[in-house]
Amino acid sequence: MTLVSAVNISEGRDEPWLAGYDAFSLVVDRHSDPEHHRSVVTIGGEFDEIIETALAVAGRAIDQIDLNEHHGLHPRLGSVDVVPFVALGNTPVHDALAARQRFAERLFEEFEVPSFFYGPLTDGSVRALPELRRDAFTTITPDMGGPDPHPRAGACAVGVRRPLVAWNLLVSGIDLATGKAIAKAVRSTQLRAIALEMKDGIQISCNLIDPSLVTPADAFDAIYAQFDWRAHIVRCELVGTIPEQVLNKIDPERWESLDLSPEATLEARFRAKGIAIA
Repeated sequence: MTLVSAVNISEGRDEPWLAGYDAFSLVVDRHSDPEHHRSVVTIGGEFDEIIETALAVAGRAIDQIDLNEHHGLHPRLGSVDVVPFVALGNTPVHDALAARQRFAERLFEEFEVPSFFYGPLTDGSVRALPELRRDAFTTITPDMGGPDPHPRAGACAVGVRRPLVAWNLLVSGIDLATGKAIAKAVRSTQLRAIALEMKDGIQISCNLIDPSLVTPADAFDAIYAQFDWRAHIVRCELVGTIPEQVLNKIDPERWESLDLSPEATLEARFRAKGIAIA
């Protein structure tokens, strides 16, 4: 039974410190962005070992990052901002739900950082991450710990979800208002998109909620259809990994321009680390 977690931490600039995560045995990928001031540390393994590694990644960030002094483009709740758990292969979703509960309990016990849950909840409802970001500490109270945020580390959104793909498109020649209009136009239940102003242009930052239905190629085409003569594509960017079956749905001739490759698949990263997907 195999789980994967993409631990999002609010540090993307201190490369020597961030490189310390690369030595963790279960870390299969790390993506850091200095403008977002954020890193995604992807880990995989069995239930107990993934909990221990996720806590080690989180604890190191909590010790390092004071949210009161943090300035970055990406919205954030905490020093350890988002920790999703995903069941892979034949692993039941119950294992991911149990991992969410265990991680949140220990995050508060060991570091006094409260957590908000997203994904399926115990009352049968489903809470989306954008809803949680909007209403945390107002109409939504912590599901674990609290009631107030940690004074330096804030809070953490701990979720259960299916595999998704985080993928960005950077555009020059448009302003932020146009970027926001494009993001709104392409947004759907399967494609979350926001516009952010980067130094080289406007980034359309995307989460592909079910990438088997909306691939990076589909997102690119939807965004490109909104362009006018002023817009120019600077680059595409995969954040983290992509499932092998999703990559195989895309014309290989488009892989390079979309920042995709067989080496960037979750399965390839697991194989390189000797981690089985059961």
